Amino acid sequence: MNERDQAVSADEAPGPQVVVGTRIVMARLDWDIMMHRVVMVLLGQLETRESSHFQHQRVRARRIREIAQVTQKSIHQEVARAAEKLDEATIGVWCPEKKGHERVPVFVCCDYKSSRGVLEARFAEPLREHVQFPEGRAVQYPLLYAMRLSTPYAIRGYEISKMIEQIAGRDEKHLPVSLFRRMFKLEGKYERHCDMRRRVIAPAVAEVSEKTDVCVQCRDVREGQTPIALRWQVQPKNEGRPPAIRDSMGGGDRFVDEVNESRGRRCDGG
Repeated sequence: MNERDQAVSADEAPGPQVVVGTRIVMARLDWDIMMHRVVMVLLGQLETRESSHFQHQRVRARRIREIAQVTQKSIHQEVARAAEKLDEATIGVWCPEKKGHERVPVFVCCDYKSSRGVLEARFAEPLREHVQFPEGRAVQYPLLYAMRLSTPYAIRGYEISKMIEQIAGRDEKHLPVSLFRRMFKLEGKYERHCDMRRRVIAPAVAEVSEKTDVCVQCRDVREGQTPIALRWQVQPKNEGRPPAIRDSMGGGDRFVDEVNESRGRRCDGG
């Protein structure tokens, strides 16, 4: 490793952490990359999980650009557009009891002050139980790694991977294809599974493995010739596995269909 690589590695030591519940990881949404980045930065700024209500937050557009390591000169316009979309946005929080998603508002207000280059926002209270007091389990990941991913699919893939990594005693999960499509709002896109794999899954998995702290594989689980689930395998890059958190996934095990291998279902794909 040369001196430049050593410097980059030192600079990229994980700093602020994003902490969310599994129901947020499995949410139904279709946000653009800047919307994801704005929300992640604000989540990373939450200083306490014991306050009775959300505080107003501020973040400069140039700070988002610095963390994401992007160079676009249109950062102010992009953050302004993201804030406008997020101001009235909802998120489909996974509800295992209903075997579906429930819409929850994301912000009370989200506004970009162009004269100062500052975004001001406050999360909506219904979201608090999922980000300040996550039900069942808190999924935690370094803000730095997620911010430098280049697509919403890669960011969602990283969140899924960190959720799986933090399940006690497990390195893989089977995620039903139908649920994956609902989570990513892909019901009307990529009718052929091979197209979804080529355009969504494969690029996301490759980028997560290249740029973050985990290595990921995602293979098809088939019943006959029909893909019925995605076998998501995750391994941390560091030598020691982080301590697993006990307890259930707060509904996670109920939305992931374990596939009975004894029935002869074949795994393939990459």
